[in-house]
Amino acid sequence: MDPSGNLYGTIFEGAPEVFRLTPSGGQWNLTGFSGSVGSTPYGNMIVDSAGNLYGTATNVVFEITP
Repeated sequence: MDPSGNLYGTIFEGAPEVFRLTPSGGQWNLTGFSGSVGSTPYGNMIVDSAGNLYGTATNVVFEITP
């Protein structure tokens, strides 16, 4: 959860993506994954104090700046 109350997560089956849920109930797809390296996100997202997201996918660690 970030300071604004947004929650972040990953979907790894079907169309792999990172998403954001807002306190008001909105949902946004932040990024999709494709290719053989990094195509499947796993686990929880970490949010730093600047609002950047960090996570893991197949064989990679990634950063997203929303």
